[in-house]
Amino acid sequence: MAETRARQLYGGSDITQTHVLCPALCDVAEKVRPDNVMDFGCGVGYLTGLLAQISPRVKGVDKSATSIHLARNLNTNIEFSIGDFEDISHLQEQFELVTCNLVLNNVINLHRAVSAMHAILRSRGRFLFSIPHPSGWPRVCGYEDAAWFDWSKETFVTGPFKIASEPTITFEGWHAHRPLNMYIESVVKSGFLVEDVFEPMPTSAIAELFSYRWSFPRYIIVQCRKLT
Repeated sequence: MAETRARQLYGGSDITQTHVLCPALCDVAEKVRPDNVMDFGCGVGYLTGLLAQISPRVKGVDKSATSIHLARNLNTNIEFSIGDFEDISHLQEQFELVTCNLVLNNVINLHRAVSAMHAILRSRGRFLFSIPHPSGWPRVCGYEDAAWFDWSKETFVTGPFKIASEPTITFEGWHAHRPLNMYIESVVKSGFLVEDVFEPMPTSAIAELFSYRWSFPRYIIVQCRKLT
């Protein structure tokens, strides 16, 4: 899967990531202008490489050894390491910005993951994360009207992952559906102030690249600041 994801991202066929999510995340990072950044759950390092054009010191962390190997080969000027959120909470270095791009929807224990992000941030540092839209994503995945689905409850959903431009290439995976208030409550309880919540949408020019119409938001980005 990692090799395919590297081709899709660096080759530009994953339009959602390359033209919607990553640009939106980088726009926030540009305004923050952090001295250092950790991109947690960096995968093959695509967003990490973009962040390295904004901040002088960027570190990428992912639990997949294959993804980290590819990230290192594709971004030779960036430090990458293998690890999960249990590992990073013990780091000595603290960061001005931590990013998680479609990561928190793939963790079992949300509060432990968010608390780990809080632990590695400097005082008043920022935590920036994207998630599938809790309202729009069930519609995208086709379980919005399923009898077993309750939008107000945390639910772990299994199913294929694919991108629109390559619909025949699929990977079995899972994600956690959580109502937005669960994410907000978790960051607040961990010691963050929510500064902004927005729904990135493609520009009219980018929308023409998709084979379907973005008639509703599919993702949410949340910007938080560590209080102390």
